[in-house]
Amino acid sequence: MSKSLFVRGIFLLALSAGAAQAQSTTRTLPNADVVTNQRSDSNGVYNDQRNVTTPAGGSLTNDRTVGNGQYTDTRSGTNAKGGSFTNQRTVAKGSYTDDRTVDRANGATYNSQRVASAGKGGTHSWSGTTAAGRSFSGSRTVR
Repeated sequence: MSKSLFVRGIFLLALSAGAAQAQSTTRTLPNADVVTNQRSDSNGVYNDQRNVTTPAGGSLTNDRTVGNGQYTDTRSGTNAKGGSFTNQRTVAKGSYTDDRTVDRANGATYNSQRVASAGKGGTHSWSGTTAAGRSFSGSRTVR
């Protein structure tokens, strides 16, 4: 066995044993959006952080983590007109949660929460205010 092949084998073994890996990239899309990705993998936990900025002043952040029996996806963004949103989803050990908020530049708001458990059904509740100032809310249970 050559020394080079032996060294590559040791390197690959170290990577598969949980050694941390990281990768960062930045690119500009044809529409002039700038996308930055930072990915890492350490001890069986994968993380992907993405940031996008638009020429008009909008932004998006997305952070995903997968590992140890759990998946989490957190997103937030703003647009050039002043609207914003957040969304966090988590799946772990047979349960699912999804929390969302939206704030529009015209004053409208929306909030939502979904929760589900394997074999137990789930709930979805929501509330908000229209641009005209009217409040609304509701909920639903699924068994």
